[in-house]
Amino acid sequence: MRLAVTRESFQLMLGERHALAGTLRTEVQAELDALQSGLELVWVGIKDIHPPVEVTPDYQAVISAQEDREALVLAAQAARADLLPEARRESARLRIEADASGQERALLAAADTARLRALAALPAADLPAWREVRHLEALARVLPPLRKVVVATATPSAGAPATESAWLDLRPTPTPPTPAPVP
Repeated sequence: MRLAVTRESFQLMLGERHALAGTLRTEVQAELDALQSGLELVWVGIKDIHPPVEVTPDYQAVISAQEDREALVLAAQAARADLLPEARRESARLRIEADASGQERALLAAADTARLRALAALPAADLPAWREVRHLEALARVLPPLRKVVVATATPSAGAPATESAWLDLRPTPTPPTPAPVP
C-alpha cells in the first residue's frame, strides 16, 4: 500500500503494474536481507489492481471521460490533417493573386506615367486631336458592343485642321408588341 499511495491510481491499473512489481520485489528483498532471513525473493507479480467496489462507477466514469477526450483529440488531429493542406493551398493562391495584382497595378501605373509624359510632350496643336481620340475611345468602352460609324469632317481653321465628328447609332429600335387577335 505504501508504494501504491505515491503513484497515480489510473496509471497503476493501466500500465505501471510491472514497474510496481519490480520496486516491490526490491524493497521486500531488502527487508528480508535486513532480517537476515536467508530467503531470496525470485519473482513478484501483481495480477489485478482495482479500486474499492464502492467507487468503481466513479472510476469507470473518469476512464470513460479520458477515452472521450482521447477520441476528441484524435478527431481534431484528423480534421487538422484534412483542413491544413487546403488552407495552405488557399493561402498560396491568395498570395499569388495578390502578387499578380500588385504587378498589374505597377505596370498600369507605369503605362499611365508613360502616356502622361507623352501627352506632356505633345505640341499644343495636337491636343484637340488627342482629346477627340480619347473621347471616341471612351464612347467605344461605354456603349454596347454594336457597330458604330464615325463620320469625321475636317475644317481648316487658322491653318490648323480641326476635327468634328458625329456618331451614327445603329442600335435596333424597340418595336411595339403586336396586339393579339380578338376571337
